[in-house]
Amino acid sequence: MSDDLLQGLRDAVADAVPEAEVDSKADLNELMKALEKIPGFSGSDKETLLRNLAMNRARPPIGDVVTNPWVEFSILFGLTSLVVLLIAFIGYRLYENMALKEKRKELKKLQKEQKKKK
Repeated sequence: MSDDLLQGLRDAVADAVPEAEVDSKADLNELMKALEKIPGFSGSDKETLLRNLAMNRARPPIGDVVTNPWVEFSILFGLTSLVVLLIAFIGYRLYENMALKEKRKELKKLQKEQKKKK
């Protein structure tokens, strides 16, 4: 059954026309005809598939070219700024911690010297 389904899909893809030349309604009609030829595909499965395809046609494809390059630039700039700020914050906290330890060490040393003098 799965071999028949795969073969039917291969035949449908082989008979397909390039996307630029196809009207969306004609494309869906051709797909319906191809689905009718495939055994093991129930009516509800066909309807579900067509509904999902119709919803996906409304969205732009995932690797679509961005029409405004400033959008890409602003996203890149924002993420880069976030990383730089995060690294700067971590560096500042480390510096502050080291300076505090050094200060404590000096205070402890001074207290020891004062005890020795007394």
